[in-house]
Amino acid sequence: MLVAPKEVSGTGKKLDPFVFTTSTRCILRLTGQNTGVVFDIDDAPSDIEIIDNRYASFSLYQPGLFQLTAHGGTIYSKVWFQIKSGTDPPEPKPPVPGPDDKPVVGKLWVVIVKDGAHLSQLPSSQMQALLSTTVRDYCTAHCLKGTDGKTPEFKVYDKDTDVSQQSPAIQKAFKTAVDDLAKSGTTGPWLTVSNGKTGYSGPLPLTEAAVIDKLKVYGGP
Repeated sequence: MLVAPKEVSGTGKKLDPFVFTTSTRCILRLTGQNTGVVFDIDDAPSDIEIIDNRYASFSLYQPGLFQLTAHGGTIYSKVWFQIKSGTDPPEPKPPVPGPDDKPVVGKLWVVIVKDGAHLSQLPSSQMQALLSTTVRDYCTAHCLKGTDGKTPEFKVYDKDTDVSQQSPAIQKAFKTAVDDLAKSGTTGPWLTVSNGKTGYSGPLPLTEAAVIDKLKVYGGP
């Protein structure tokens, strides 16, 4: 059966579709067996992405009424869902720099905030990104050192963690992440990145490669 997150209203029927209205990540999840299941996405948003043959992820960019069907073997599930907001376009590709333009990059502070009670609901690709040694290695090389002069300013915290003993920069990044996560109405994880000049605060990308790409925007290759 295809289901929506608990905070989404509606039952998924044609006359009572799931309704997505907030500018956050949107996911439909297939419960139960998924071996041999095929997703029909012809009537889904154009940016929909099927992950692990279980999750359907999309943005709020394209308003309208859509349907998604999963079928195969003994599985047949069709849901209708409505996107009421067109204010959350996919992240635009950065403009091509001119000959005199240089990206604003530098040493980073990186904080990821998670809600331990909901980690089991994450797509496996996002869980892998959260635990990734590749991400940790990148941050070890590109993050500023903490107050001890050795530990990279890369932290993964539960949303209720006491960070009062951390550096002021980490405390600020943590507060930004917690506040923005609360405003989003989702359960995270949430990524905050800063190089002191520019940065990012938003949902943790769904794959390890996407996380690395996001970090490189602010920390360089």
